[in-house]
Amino acid sequence: MMRITIFENDVPVGFFVLDFGKDKLDLTDNENSVLLRSLSVNPQLQGKGIGKVAMQEVGTFVQNHFKTCDEIVLAVNQKNESAYHIYLQAGYIYDGKTRIGRSGPQYLMYKKL
Repeated sequence: MMRITIFENDVPVGFFVLDFGKDKLDLTDNENSVLLRSLSVNPQLQGKGIGKVAMQEVGTFVQNHFKTCDEIVLAVNQKNESAYHIYLQAGYIYDGKTRIGRSGPQYLMYKKL
């Protein structure tokens, strides 16, 4: 697992986790994927596009540092409409797959690299 800090103007404003473990196989059959977890942006800074930019740039980061990884997968709570739309705007695809998570139903999304 790798914890990634999101910075804006050299100030930490959020984070997410890249998980290369077996949990990703709950979302995909692709052994070369990575599971993106726990995207969080400081509540005082939400709505400024920070999460969207981070999700747009994470693909390049993964490609540059993990050459064999060819897909990012994630699960987002269906109640979290703002996060769902951030992922869609950043190029992640929802093709109808869902699961039940700890906080209820989740959309399963992916982005091919």
